[in-house]
Amino acid sequence: MRKMTDRDRELGKVVSENLRTLCDLKRGSQRRLAEKCGVHPSALTKWTDGRIVPSVLHMITISEYFGVTIDWLVTKHNFDGINVAQLLSKAVDSAKESD
Repeated sequence: MRKMTDRDRELGKVVSENLRTLCDLKRGSQRRLAEKCGVHPSALTKWTDGRIVPSVLHMITISEYFGVTIDWLVTKHNFDGINVAQLLSKAVDSAKESD
């Protein structure tokens, strides 16, 4: 395994913030998401803490689960003055329907 670079750490931070936002909006989703990704819940915790960046395959599963794009997962968002819950409610509702 290679050493994490500053760029890796920044990506991990962005993905973890976005993943935490999604998980907060969809309560109880972490265990189901871990199952869908085929990982132990502790791996998901490492993703949400920013200690590990999920693989591309896991990001595909995450994006499908929550109804967002991979671009959304890996992009910094400026939510100043924006109701994040309102923006993502349709995606979360869609994900709930797929369970």
